[in-house]
Amino acid sequence: MARIRAAFPDWREEIEEVVFEADRIVVRYVSTGTQDGPFLDRPPSGAKVRVDGISIFRIADGRIAEQWCLIDDLAFFQQIRQGAG
Repeated sequence: MARIRAAFPDWREEIEEVVFEADRIVVRYVSTGTQDGPFLDRPPSGAKVRVDGISIFRIADGRIAEQWCLIDDLAFFQQIRQGAG
């Protein structure tokens, strides 16, 4: 997360939906930010990115026992590649 925050200083994650079912919690969220710093092999582009994500948590004994996360990496890198254009 430190690399994301360094490259996207205005990075935000906004929860759009939370679903509780039995021992599962599902969180759907949107991440946004502007690439004002270098990220991996890409120089700062000024690109504004918006990426959808979902996290699923399994709860056991009142604690998070497992977590699975999925974000749209392809959309993320396409937006960086396109730049601020």
